[in-house]
Order: sequence, then C-alpha cells, then structure tokens
Amino acid sequence: MNPQIRMYCKSFCVSWLCLLMFVVSHIAQAKLKIYYMPTGKWERNLWRMDTNGENKELVLESPVPMLWPTLSPDGKQILFTLPPFLKAELMIINLDGSGLRKLLAAPPRPFNMDGEWSPDGTRIVYQAFDPDLRHSFQVYVTDAQGFNSFQIAPDIEANMDRPFWFPDSKRIGFTVGKRGAKLHWIDADPNAKAKEMNHRFFAHWIRWSPNGKRTIVYGSMEEWGQWDLFLGDAPARKLVPLNDEANIVGAQWLPDNTHIVGTSGSNVVVANVDTQEVQRLTDDGQSEFVFWHDSPLAVETAGKLSISWGAIKRKTIDAEK
Repeated sequence: MNPQIRMYCKSFCVSWLCLLMFVVSHIAQAKLKIYYMPTGKWERNLWRMDTNGENKELVLESPVPMLWPTLSPDGKQILFTLPPFLKAELMIINLDGSGLRKLLAAPPRPFNMDGEWSPDGTRIVYQAFDPDLRHSFQVYVTDAQGFNSFQIAPDIEANMDRPFWFPDSKRIGFTVGKRGAKLHWIDADPNAKAKEMNHRFFAHWIRWSPNGKRTIVYGSMEEWGQWDLFLGDAPARKLVPLNDEANIVGAQWLPDNTHIVGTSGSNVVVANVDTQEVQRLTDDGQSEFVFWHDSPLAVETAGKLSISWGAIKRKTIDAEK
C-alpha cells in the first residue's frame, strides 16, 4: 500500500476513534444520575437528578427508614442500616423497591451497621458490636448474599471504626482507637494481620479516583483537630487541604476523575478538586447526597473503564508504595 494512503487511513481511523470516545463519554455522562435523600427525620424517600441538578424525580419509597444507603456496583440493590431504635441491622432492597430483606442470615453480633460493598460487588464489609460483651466496634466481612461472615483482625481490642475497601477488593482500611485514631489496612482474610498505614495525619477514610491516580482523604493533620477533606496522590500522600466550600461531607469521585459530589449545608453539591469551585445541585437546605449511578458506558464503581470494544482494568494500587 502507498505510504501516503496508509498514513491517511491511519489518521482517519484515529480521528474516528477519538470521535467515538468523545460521543460515548458524553452519552454516558448524560445518563449519570446523582441520588439523594431529604434530611431531618428517618427518611424513606430516595430521589435522583442529573449532574447539573435538573430532572429531579422520586425513585424509591422504602417501607422502612434507611440509614447510610449505598448502591451495589451493578446498580441493582441498596444496602442500608435500620435506625438504632428499630435495632441497628443491615438490610437490602432492590432499587425498584422490591425484595426487602435482612442481609445477614446469622448476625455474628446483635448490632450490625455501616456496610460497604466491595468494588467488585462480591463482598460487604461492616461494623458490629455486642453491648453485653464490650462496647467497641469490630469489623466483619460477608459475601454479597449475607452468608459466611467472618471477623477480621480479632486480636485488636480497641475500637475499629469506618471500614472501607481498597480498589482491588482484596484489602480493607479502618481506623483503630477513639483517641488519635490511626488508619490501618488488612487483607480481607480471617487470618490476616492488620498493619498501620504510614501517614502523618489522622484520617477516617480514603477514596480513590476511578482511574486510580488520585485520592480524597477525610481527616485531620492534628490529633482531635478539625476534620477536613484533602486531595492526595494514589498512595494518599502529598495531601493538600480543600477550601471550606469544597470541604463536602460524604464525598465520592465522579467518573471524570476531576469532580467530587457530596453534601454541604444540607444541600447536594459538586466540587472541582482542581479549581475547588463548587456547584450547588439542590437549594432546599434539606438534602443529603447518598450515591451516584451511571450507564455501563461510563467509569464503573468497580474501577473499570468501559468502552465500546471492552473493559480495561487498571492496575491495583499498592498502598505501601
């Protein structure tokens, strides 16, 4: 083939590929929905809207109050906690309102709460405690069906709080101790030993961007200091505090790896972590962000980039680098 023709064909294909990726990205972004709930009482109503705050609609009227709802990676089920006055217990309900059930067939302790799906959707980590044994929280893992629960780091006597998954779905992070709580990580295995994460701050949790290159960290530079939101690199270091407006509650990354969504002043907001500009999506002072969900063409919560010719899996992050 003539070199000029070959170069022309190559340029033509590349141009069409770029156009396809642009169109797919914008179609997927248009279908992304942000879910939120009214505040002020034990709420049962789940609403959703576009990323610009438009097209608000009621999605779910739960038959029971929902605390800390979180969406499964496949976007089909909601995991939540019953309020303490109903006995703190993990529950599952389908996004369409059907299939309400208890998650745990045989709870290891009377009170179970604050569950989080693993990014691959196969397991759930949660907190549990028994007031008759000791008041400190311990961390457990179960499969997505609520069977085969096991305790992690049972040798830790101190309070274990706020468990969260690493992007690889194999490791779990959590804080240890009530005073000067320090981040630890552990393999999701009943025989694994916990290790303290080497950070100079006191943190509650870490969230990785979908492309795995950046993190947002909620914590404090000083023990018992003011809790703030920080932007960091993939190992959650080189931390830079976000300004007061961008210091939002319950922050999660959006698929573009630049914006985060959360709650500020009882309104749902989106913040650009680079410019730290904030856009308010609700203006009623009674809303709380809970999760987002997109079409399968966008960046999934499981940490995969889905495009027209397949899925590209990014590399697992090594927190010990």
